[in-house]
Amino acid sequence: MCSRNDKLVLVTRADLPVGMQAAQVAHALRQFVEEHAQIEREWFAQSNTLVLVKVPNEVALSRLLERAQFFRISASAFREPDLDGELTALALQPCGVTKRLTRDLPLIGGCDQACNGPLACRPDRFEAICRTA
Repeated sequence: MCSRNDKLVLVTRADLPVGMQAAQVAHALRQFVEEHAQIEREWFAQSNTLVLVKVPNEVALSRLLERAQFFRISASAFREPDLDGELTALALQPCGVTKRLTRDLPLIGGCDQACNGPLACRPDRFEAICRTA
């Protein structure tokens, strides 16, 4: 059962362009809804909170998927047909184990982009992210 504090975690690759990262996590979420409908319904009713994070590359994403499977976390993997079936994103069950596996991953659009890019002029919105990175 999902609690009010549990977040569904979407993970993509930092080596993909930002626009592609967005599309890949959307695909992974849709895959999760299809493969784990009951878990998704409980999460939607109790929390409906998403976290979008990234790993450096496909190897790291594959390792994260293996760890999720080892801990029996319901996960959905998306493989992009336009990239010859490369693993590009995961959706991970909202639960405490998922949180522990992903808590150190950087947010998509987090400090590496926000603090050095055009959003740096809004430190009030990104200060907490930048301090923790």
